[in-house]
Amino acid sequence: EVSGKQDLYITGHADLRAPNGEGGSFLLDPGSILVYEDSGAMTPPFPGANQVGNSFINNQLTLGNFTLDTSGSVDTPGFPGITPQPWDITVDGDITWNSPYSLTLNADNNNNINAQITNFGLGSLELSAAGNNNIDKAISLGGGGLKLIAGGVNYINADISLAPGGSIDATGGSGIATFSSGGSSIIDAQFNANTINMVSGGAVFNGNTTTNNLNQTGGYLLGSGALTVNGTYNWSGGNNDRTNNTTVGATGQLLITGNAS
Repeated sequence: EVSGKQDLYITGHADLRAPNGEGGSFLLDPGSILVYEDSGAMTPPFPGANQVGNSFINNQLTLGNFTLDTSGSVDTPGFPGITPQPWDITVDGDITWNSPYSLTLNADNNNNINAQITNFGLGSLELSAAGNNNIDKAISLGGGGLKLIAGGVNYINADISLAPGGSIDATGGSGIATFSSGGSSIIDAQFNANTINMVSGGAVFNGNTTTNNLNQTGGYLLGSGALTVNGTYNWSGGNNDRTNNTTVGATGQLLITGNAS
């Protein structure tokens, strides 16, 4: 673990591999943090306070599990040219690795995913936020699972693809997943959430999806996976043009109002 009373500067790596045992974990816990696109540069100028280049993370994930954690910090920094909120984790550079090691982003406010996150190996990804998980760029995992925990809402406005058998668990925290983009979000994995809000754009569920409540006020529900609603499906707008069944549980309700089709 590497901490700073006010700010954190990091350039060095920790080799946590264990050929004959279980690998270790490396944790950074600044006040807020920006992951920026450094195009693989490993020479000065080095990152500023509470900033880390994406190539640093890419390389560290070949050496062990890696966590960025802004929970419990008293710092309220800002970054030149952008205005992230205190305790946000903002990903502006693509994170790409190929290993069994896992990445965790634990924000005491919001996780802002503005660049792609891709693992070709078996490692998993966890996005945990006291506020919202704002997913605006694609996530692709080769074998690990995806866990979404938000005290607010998981806003999913990009594609999420997992290897066959992979699953997305969005039941932690509030358990709310909202689709509100102008385009379509393709979910190629089993997907579980307490509540799904379909507001605009399209949600393409190609894996089996289970939720307790589905609120559709607009947009399109598409995909080839089965959709099961254990509680209430409130349908007041938008389209359900799925090629597989939409099932409302025996103790659930289907409430159709407005212009639903």
